Amino acid sequence: MLGKALLLLVCCAALSYGVPQLTNRISGGIPAFKGEFPWHVSIQRAIAGYNWTHLCDGAIVSTEFVITNGWCSSFDIGSYQVAAGSVDWANPGSTHNVVEFIDDPLRYGYLTLWRVDPPFEFTVYLSPVRLPAAFVESCPGTEMTVSGWGESEPYQPSNQLVKLNSLIVSKALCYPLAPGIRSLVYHICAKSSSDESGFCNHAGGFGAPLVYNGELRGVFHYQTGCEFPVVYTEVSLFREWISDVTGV
Repeated sequence: MLGKALLLLVCCAALSYGVPQLTNRISGGIPAFKGEFPWHVSIQRAIAGYNWTHLCDGAIVSTEFVITNGWCSSFDIGSYQVAAGSVDWANPGSTHNVVEFIDDPLRYGYLTLWRVDPPFEFTVYLSPVRLPAAFVESCPGTEMTVSGWGESEPYQPSNQLVKLNSLIVSKALCYPLAPGIRSLVYHICAKSSSDESGFCNHAGGFGAPLVYNGELRGVFHYQTGCEFPVVYTEVSLFREWISDVTGV
């Protein structure tokens, strides 16, 4: 049903690039305080259960589900865990096994819902993000906030969750500045106020949630450097699918 609804508004889009290298750092962000983004999770990967390493970001949408970028589920499901309830990914409040990946109906790597076990137990430091109404528009010039794991300095990752305010950029302005994107039909673009802040040096924050007053509007999809806008998957276009899977 989602595909039919979208086709009434837009034509299908495809990406011109393959599976990217998965890294995840914000340059120039402001440290987040504990509980400020209680939905933010660290998606981690390990070989044989040892040396867990942060791989992607995600957002909690229900007691059982996290939403993230589709590319983040490129590896064997048994090699992942979701760490939640902390602003330090290496010292989580709780950890959860991943038991199922559910891709969005378009299957271009836009979004994936991850089912976790055990389910989340909500507290003041761990709770779901609010979801937008279906097809709500994120208008150019609107200021939103993205959260993700930071850098202490260029190419020096830290364990600290940080935040960054960004302005929504029109698709007409964004498209020429987004190398590798064939279409922005299912996306929104945002740009920080400084060319030295953002997902820089090809350190893309795959799955990082972009929120407007605590409502999830975008999930990080693509960027090539600080000087370019960040391309997010527009969550409102997939609202019906999220509801069908999660019941939220």
